[in-house]
Parts: sequence; structure tokens; C-alpha cells
Amino acid sequence: AHGRGGLGGPPVHEMPEAAGAPRVLGPQLCLDESGNIVLNASSLQQGDQEEDRCAFAADGPVQEMSVTQYEQAYRKTPPSKWTPKETEDFYEALRLYGTDLFLVQTFFRNKSATQIKSKYQKELKKFPGKVKLALTTQARKLTKATFEEMHGKIDTSRHFKPP
Repeated sequence: AHGRGGLGGPPVHEMPEAAGAPRVLGPQLCLDESGNIVLNASSLQQGDQEEDRCAFAADGPVQEMSVTQYEQAYRKTPPSKWTPKETEDFYEALRLYGTDLFLVQTFFRNKSATQIKSKYQKELKKFPGKVKLALTTQARKLTKATFEEMHGKIDTSRHFKPP
């Protein structure tokens, strides 16, 4: 911080004007001569007024951006109807994998994680008893035989064999 106009002037905090210095785009706070934090009124105006400025201004006014510009920022899976067969497979997956929806998703090549979670929440809300049965009394133990029955034989030829 340097005094401007001699030793008696108020301190002015300036950013270095070197290449790569960050550009300040909004209202700025400064310290006055008593050490209080105050809003620098000149930082609220567009223009190139040097007097009492904490930092250099942006190249232009702040532009508001519409939210619609980010409409496609996240990929959305198109909604799809669950067939009765898929719903029965969903309950079978619940019986095997419980509430591990990542594993439940392995049953469905054409469904996203979001769709699986949504289906679980919907079924839980509409048919809580059926979901509870699938997770408790109807639950099946996941064994190697059960897994191979559903997904095919596990190829162990490439597995690590200890010496």
C-alpha cells in the first residue's frame, strides 16, 4: 500500500498491472484512512476513472447470463417406460443385491443409474410392502452359482494364481 500525493494522502491499495494479474469484475472493498472497510463507490461504475480505485475495472459491464444457456450442461437420460418384465427383473435384482442400486443396474443394460434410482423410489412409494418383501423374506443369497446362472460362467483362466 502506498500513499497517493505524498505522505499525508490516504492509502490506496492497487493490484500490480503485470501480465496475468487477475481481473476484478465486481464491487471492491477498500480500507479508508482509519482502517475501516468501506465500499469503493467508483468500483460500481463502468469507466476508467483512476481516482480512489482499489483495482482496475473490467473491460465492460457485467453481463447477465440466462440459465437456459446451461440447459444442456448435464446429460439427461430420456424417460422410458418400464415393461412388466423389466419391473419383475427389478424386483429379482432387489432380492439378490438389496439396495445396492449400482449392482441392481447390472441387470439393465439400457437403464441409467438415475432411472434405476427413480424406479426404486417410485416402487418404494407405490408398493412399500412388495419392496420390503423383496429385501427381507424373499431375499436370495448371492453366490457364485447364482451369479453364473444370470451372467454366464466366470472365466478364471486370467485370474491371479498365487505361487
